[in-house]
Amino acid sequence: METTLNGPALVSFWWRVDSEPGFDFLHFQLDGTTLYSISGFVDWEERLVFIPAGAHLLRWRYSKDASTSCGLDAGWVDQVGYLDHAPFATLAQATGSTGIRWSSTGDASWIASSEMVHSGTSAARSGLIDDDQESRMEATVMGPADLSFWWELDAEGADTLTFEMDGVPLLTKTQTITDDANSDGEVTFNDGWEQKTITIPAGLHRITWVYRKDGSESEGLDAAFVDDVTLTRRTPGQNGAPLPALDYTLSGPKMRLLWPAAATGWKLQTSTTLSGWTDVPGAAITTENDALINILDVTNLRSRFYRLAPGP
Repeated sequence: METTLNGPALVSFWWRVDSEPGFDFLHFQLDGTTLYSISGFVDWEERLVFIPAGAHLLRWRYSKDASTSCGLDAGWVDQVGYLDHAPFATLAQATGSTGIRWSSTGDASWIASSEMVHSGTSAARSGLIDDDQESRMEATVMGPADLSFWWELDAEGADTLTFEMDGVPLLTKTQTITDDANSDGEVTFNDGWEQKTITIPAGLHRITWVYRKDGSESEGLDAAFVDDVTLTRRTPGQNGAPLPALDYTLSGPKMRLLWPAAATGWKLQTSTTLSGWTDVPGAAITTENDALINILDVTNLRSRFYRLAPGP
């Protein structure tokens, strides 16, 4: 499904998929380049995409590999919205990040805002939510890498800003409320910007910032902010970085091998005996989301071994 429109504009849509995980995908593409992909069972979620100036082709594409079907074996798209001459920066521009593809889910989407910034003219701001709701900003990144960011919270004391990796909370920021006796009893909710640094291990990982409100009360701007996000990719096996990890996904007779595209100087090899190794041809390897992919049909293979070995 596709359409052509003129930017600058902000496009929003809801989508879901129920497919074979890791092999069949629902993609969103801009001018032939895949920006977002979902696979497996993903319930309805919203996506916001900034369309730059000029004419552009938007395409939603459901792709299947050569075998196996799971679930309803389909993708859905609904409530496509279009705001002409959108005055918004992208989340990438707002956070000052490069090489990261952002998305936003939850009860309201994160947006670019100039209300509170650490540097520059904008930062990412959580969506406008009610009590007992949450707003999420997330991306998928490939490790090993070092992630640093600045964050700020201006909210009621029980509301929280949490950083998660692969669904596991790693950091939580809460509001420290002070009553400044030198300011005529004025209650201050703004804590100030804080910098955080996270080590991203080898492999693909989902990083998420979540602003959550409790069941009552609102204070301050009632929002969370993230700015100056930097992802420094580390070359596996160099300068103290761990060796590249070889991950895999199985589905019936198929196996999907995945390793970091940043692992320059490494090659994929295969063997049936562990005594003699053969290079996997480059034509059998594709690139996806900063990862290298090799998909195999293991129907008639009694045993086979794979490894990453140093080499051109």
